Amino acid sequence: MSRATMVPAVRGLLVGPGLVACLVLTGCTAVSDRSPTAGATTRPAGLPPPAITHLSAIVCKADAHNAWSFTATVTNRDPVTQDYTIKASLVRKQDGHVAGSKEMTTELATGKSVTVSADRFFTGDPKNLVCVPTVIKKPA
Repeated sequence: MSRATMVPAVRGLLVGPGLVACLVLTGCTAVSDRSPTAGATTRPAGLPPPAITHLSAIVCKADAHNAWSFTATVTNRDPVTQDYTIKASLVRKQDGHVAGSKEMTTELATGKSVTVSADRFFTGDPKNLVCVPTVIKKPA
C-alpha cells in the first residue's frame, strides 16, 4: 500500500506522487491513492480539449551537470489568435512540491506554430525531480 501525500496546490485532496502530473495536466480528481477508482473523471460534453494538447515535441531534461532545459512546439488550433502561457515545472517526486519553474509566453495567430524554450532554467538531481509542463491559453 502506498503512502498518500498532500499536494499543497490542492488542499484537502490526498493523492500519491504519481498522480501529481495527472492533476496538473488534466485536472483529474482523486479521492486517495489507496482507492481503486482514484483517477480521471469523464470530461463534460462540449468542452474544448485542454490547452496542453496544443503542445508537441516536448523535451524537458537535465544535462550532465543537472541543469534542466525545456523545449516544445506550440500550435494554435483555434479559430482566433491566442495568448499562450507555457510553464515547465520541476516537481519533487517525494512530496509533490515545485522545486523550480520557468514560464514562457507567446501570441499565436490561427494555424501558426512556434518553438518555445528555456535553457538551463534550474539545477537539480533528475533522480528526485519530474518535469510537468502546463499551458494556459486565452484569446488575444
